[in-house]
Amino acid sequence: MSMGPMGAMRGGGVPPQKSKDLRATLHRLLERLRPERTKLAMAIGLGVTSVAFMVSGPEILGNATNVLFDGLIGARLKPAPPRPRRLRCCAARATPRSLR
Repeated sequence: MSMGPMGAMRGGGVPPQKSKDLRATLHRLLERLRPERTKLAMAIGLGVTSVAFMVSGPEILGNATNVLFDGLIGARLKPAPPRPRRLRCCAARATPRSLR
């Protein structure tokens, strides 16, 4: 059974050797990346910024949707009838403290 050109990619190759001195290996790697440090810093910075936007984006979009709904559609709706006492009690327990 012969190995094709992609044989090593399928796990049939020789396993890589472990580094005996991690500190020296990292130092060599950083020295080789020295000419590219500006691009590397920009890539890391853009990655962090992207994650920050992905995390905060839904909250900002939800707040904007609430503002638009309250201003455009909410003004045209009739006010909701008052809830019976029993429902007000249950709703108060179910509502998170941040919304009270």
